[in-house]
Amino acid sequence: MAGFPAVLLTGPRQSGKTTLLRHEAGKEITYVTFDDPTER
Repeated sequence: MAGFPAVLLTGPRQSGKTTLLRHEAGKEITYVTFDDPTER
């Protein structure tokens, strides 16, 4: 992740993608989601 300005992580739902990225990157990342908050 240090060598690229953006990283895309794909995979099935509920597989821990967000948890993995937040754990590995810590405070160094900007988290962006495309989830529609009205669908919750």
